[in-house]
Amino acid sequence: MATYQTLPTGHIRAQVRIAGFPAESGTFTTKTDAKQWVAQREAELRARKKKGAISNKTLSEAIQRFQDELCPKRKGGRWENIRLTLLARFLPVEKQLDDVTVREIVEFRDERLKSIAGPSVIREMSLLSSLFTIASQEWQWCTSNPVKGVRRPKSNHHRERVFTQDEINLVARTMKVTNTDQIKPGSRKQQDGLCFLIALETGMRLGEICKLRWEMLDADKRQLNLPGSITKTAHPRSVPLTSAALAVIERARGLDDSQVIPNRDPQSASDNFRMMLKRAGVVGATFHDTRHTAATKFAPLVGPFDLCKIFGWTDMKRALTYYNPSASDLASRLEKTTIQ
Repeated sequence: MATYQTLPTGHIRAQVRIAGFPAESGTFTTKTDAKQWVAQREAELRARKKKGAISNKTLSEAIQRFQDELCPKRKGGRWENIRLTLLARFLPVEKQLDDVTVREIVEFRDERLKSIAGPSVIREMSLLSSLFTIASQEWQWCTSNPVKGVRRPKSNHHRERVFTQDEINLVARTMKVTNTDQIKPGSRKQQDGLCFLIALETGMRLGEICKLRWEMLDADKRQLNLPGSITKTAHPRSVPLTSAALAVIERARGLDDSQVIPNRDPQSASDNFRMMLKRAGVVGATFHDTRHTAATKFAPLVGPFDLCKIFGWTDMKRALTYYNPSASDLASRLEKTTIQ
C-alpha cells in the first residue's frame, strides 16, 4: 500500500508499506516520479517476501566480508580493498543490502562524477556490482543487485600518450639507468628504472615485470615465458625479445638469484615512478604509457595478429587503443610511399 502527500514546497512525499517490512518513504519533484519509485520498490519488496530471503546483513558487513575474504585472492585486490573503503563514505552502508535502492546508486554515481572522471566511476560501479552479485548468488545475503539498473557514465576517449625519445632519455638519466650507469643492488630507483626500460622494449605490464623470475627467461629462444599466474588475463603467453630487450633484462643480472626485479611491489614502483617523472620534468605521463609507446613502435613492424599475441590481447580493438602514432609520423611514412 502506498500513500502520497504534497509538501509545502510542492514536492511529493511517497510512503510504501508492505507487511513484514518497515515503512519506507521518499521525496520527489513530481507525482509521476513518486509513482515510479513506489511501483519499483513494492515489486522489490514483494519479490523478497516471496523468496523468503529477508536478510539483516548491511552493506557495511558485505563490504567488510568482501575485503577480508575476496580481496586477498583477487588480482587487483589491493586496489579493490582501498577503493571499497573510500566508497563506503558515499554509500548508505548501514542499510540492509536489499534496502539499498537504485535511486541511491544513481545518487552515488552522480556524486562521484563531481570529483572523478567517467572511467573511474565505471570501475567503481563495476566493483560495487560485483559485490552485490556475490552477496546475492554466493552468500545469499540479498536478492537483487541495484547497480544493474543504473546507467554507467560515458567513458572518455582512450589515452594516446606515448613517450618521446627525449623524454625516455630524461627519465633514464633521472633514474640513473643510462647505458653508462652501473646498476647497484638495493637501489629502488634504478630497479624501477629498469622496469621502465623493460616495459618500453617488451610492452609488458608493470605487474608482470615485478613478478618476473629468471627461470621464465629463455635467452636461446629470445623469449620470456609468462605463466598465467602473473598475467592480467590469467592466460600464459610468451613475449618475444629483441636484442635490445634482452640486453636490458640482462642488466638486472646479479640483483637477485630468483627474481629479475627483486621484491618489488607494483603499486610502490608505480608511485615511485610518478615521482621520478615529476623530477625529470615529464608531464602528463604514467608508467602504463610505456605500453602505448611499445605498441606504437611495434605496430609498423608486425601485423595486427602478431601485435595481439605480443601484448596478450584477445580483442583486436585493443590494438587500435594502444597504437598511437602522431599525425607527423604518419605523414612522414606516407611521404616515403611512391604513388605510381
